[in-house]
Amino acid sequence: MVMRPGVRPDRALGERARRLLLARTSGRSAGESGSRAVDAARAVRHDLHAALQAAIREDTASSLGRAGRRLQAAVQALAAFDAAHPDVRERSAERERRADAAAEALYACVVQREALGLLDHRMLNQTYRIPPELWQRMGGQGRLLTGK
Repeated sequence: MVMRPGVRPDRALGERARRLLLARTSGRSAGESGSRAVDAARAVRHDLHAALQAAIREDTASSLGRAGRRLQAAVQALAAFDAAHPDVRERSAERERRADAAAEALYACVVQREALGLLDHRMLNQTYRIPPELWQRMGGQGRLLTGK
């Protein structure tokens, strides 16, 4: 279910859909009321809660996937630049820009993972082959966090 900002979940279904869902869960016709209506209303709230939880899980997985894809692209761009320019003197400003972008993507991915309770980042090294330089750049002494 796609929710519009500012619309309560119970209003998102619409009155007709709620009556039909109420009738389906209570075993009565859409116009009937009675003691089972309270149970049916609880079932509607439970269904809405479950739908909201599913949407949250979907958004969480999506944002973690985006962070991973961004990290992968940045690490690959840095590796491609290093392979194309083996002479250290040619690496200067462009390599620094790519390394900073990769370190920023790594930082964003780590923050996203930690917000979800995923604290073991060894999987990142195994999956994306992150050079140690990027871990050092994103650390507390790096330019990303100090602004220098």
